[in-house]
Amino acid sequence: MLLAAKTSSPYLWYCALLVTLVFPHALTASATVLTEGPALLFATLGSFLWLESISELSPSPRRFLQGILGGLFMGIAITCRQYYLVLLPAAAVFAYFQWRQDRAAKNPRWSWMVLLSLLAATFLVALLLAIWKGISSPGMATGTSYDHAWKATVGLNCHGR
Repeated sequence: MLLAAKTSSPYLWYCALLVTLVFPHALTASATVLTEGPALLFATLGSFLWLESISELSPSPRRFLQGILGGLFMGIAITCRQYYLVLLPAAAVFAYFQWRQDRAAKNPRWSWMVLLSLLAATFLVALLLAIWKGISSPGMATGTSYDHAWKATVGLNCHGR
């Protein structure tokens, strides 16, 4: 709409206004695209960096930095979109299978690299939990994001049908 207002043709302005009126969710979808893209970028880049760093069983300082950076990127992805929290257990399981190999278990530097890189990701998640006082945003948890007063909670639903 901003670009249409700068042109000499009023038809572009009318089209932009019509699209906004017909598809009011377009603005929300644009905001989602602006957060989903960076979250996916950080998740992918963090996973690749982290996996590349721990695949080498004799870590170098470069691999160590790469692992920490990968952990930080995974942590940023989790803070952007909380469903990327699955990256941490998946990374821990992968590291466990790497550790079970005899070569990895004999190298304590490798274990420290894995531990510190996962702690870097966990630190950002802990920071999110401390600031939001939960895994979902305060607006979601208090129900102020919706008119129907939905409450976001963690628990077990034992009511069967």
